[in-house]
Amino acid sequence: MQRDDRSIHTARPLPRFEAAIRAEAAAEWLHHDRRDAAWAEAAERSAAPVHDRPHDRLVAAAALLPEASPIDLAITRTRHLASGVAIVVVLLSALGGGVAVAGALSSEPGRPVNVFWLLGGVLGGQTLLLLGWLALTLAGGERWSIGGVVQQVVAWRRRPGGATSEDPARTALRWVVQTRSAALWRTPLGRWQVGALSNQAWLAFNLAGLLAATLLLSVRQVDFAWETTILSIPTYLTIAETIGWLPGLLGFTGPDLATIKASRFDPAAPSTFPPQSDEVRAAWSRLLIGSVIAYGVLPRAALVALCWWRRRVWMLRFEPQWSAPAVVAALRHLQPAAAAGAPSDPIEIAHPREDASDAGERPAGPPAIAAIEIETPRCGWPPPLGRVVEDLGRLDSGAARQRAIERVRTLPSRPDPLLLVVDLVATPDRGLAVAIARLAEAAGGATLLLSGGERLRRREPPHRAAQRLDDWQRLARETLAAHGRVVSVELDLDHLT
Repeated sequence: MQRDDRSIHTARPLPRFEAAIRAEAAAEWLHHDRRDAAWAEAAERSAAPVHDRPHDRLVAAAALLPEASPIDLAITRTRHLASGVAIVVVLLSALGGGVAVAGALSSEPGRPVNVFWLLGGVLGGQTLLLLGWLALTLAGGERWSIGGVVQQVVAWRRRPGGATSEDPARTALRWVVQTRSAALWRTPLGRWQVGALSNQAWLAFNLAGLLAATLLLSVRQVDFAWETTILSIPTYLTIAETIGWLPGLLGFTGPDLATIKASRFDPAAPSTFPPQSDEVRAAWSRLLIGSVIAYGVLPRAALVALCWWRRRVWMLRFEPQWSAPAVVAALRHLQPAAAAGAPSDPIEIAHPREDASDAGERPAGPPAIAAIEIETPRCGWPPPLGRVVEDLGRLDSGAARQRAIERVRTLPSRPDPLLLVVDLVATPDRGLAVAIARLAEAAGGATLLLSGGERLRRREPPHRAAQRLDDWQRLARETLAAHGRVVSVELDLDHLT
């Protein structure tokens, strides 16, 4: 029998953020078309082993869907569109910075350039916006930031409707735009992405202004002055001294107080303005250029680096919206057979067995306890269990686990039961499963104590906490079934009473 072409479709690998967007967009698309069963078909076509984490299951299955191809094309188009918009914004900002500085340095014939008016026009507005952005960012909550407001406006759109089979490319683009916009809005990723673009634009503005100022001051002779109507001379001296402090630390020494005092311009008596020497013009030029670098270029460059770093951090930890009905429906079809075929076993409390048939010739002995990659609980280690137990320690490395296995094998009597404490916050991966299986084999059985439930429920939403508990109980079934009765107990050692 010939295989369907769709069964061998595999989408190209994507970075974590875009892979999650692909998965969530596919879930919304299929759920909207009432084709959720396609997830189960994609999982069956996968030759890879079943993934333990819901994120991995969803992403792996999404790459095998026929819809992955138009979705990937839509993701590429949106990425190119976003890059194009960013380039245009940066170029326009650079043009604006050059024009602003060139205009400010062009004064009327016979009239000097008002240096404080120039600095205020180039740096004043953007400094106020920068302080506002920092206040909103430090106040917390991306929804109150400029980036959050922009993402909220973008995310507020109607869901696509109607038949989708006629134009899959257009439908995929609409779902990707909606999913990506909603994802940027619900996480701090949108704040940092908009912050990166905003600070890049202002960085381009300042660099272009700096270049324009350097070129114009290199080929033209400009006199600098300051004017006032209501402020006193000592006030302006203090302002100039304050502005020049940071540029002075960078090596851009401005004019001294006597020069500043002598540079006042009176429009009513322009003839009283004294001719400026080359040294005075150079001092004012250093103050101008140093101020643009100190208050414009360097802060924006630092914020661009910060925003890109935070953006990358959030992209590396990004996951689909697990509470979305479409994603919930997809995960229901992607449950592994072992977990989907039967409900979770009820939690039982183990009692010592009287027979030794499961552990060779050794008789049953006192219990033993071991911790596998957990933090020290509040009750200390070993926990107070009210009876004598063999402490196998905290097994945080492969060597420690091997020593514990050898110790269990050489005990005169087998531990009954062997209590293995694991952290519910940890992911039940293959490495932990192998360690638990080998310890259970050496002892002829084991009981899994699932600790850290309170921390898990504080960290994760209810559906993810429940999924993690199901994953651990499934691991207990699959790992311990060969060694007798399957036992897993949820017992939070941090809140032991």
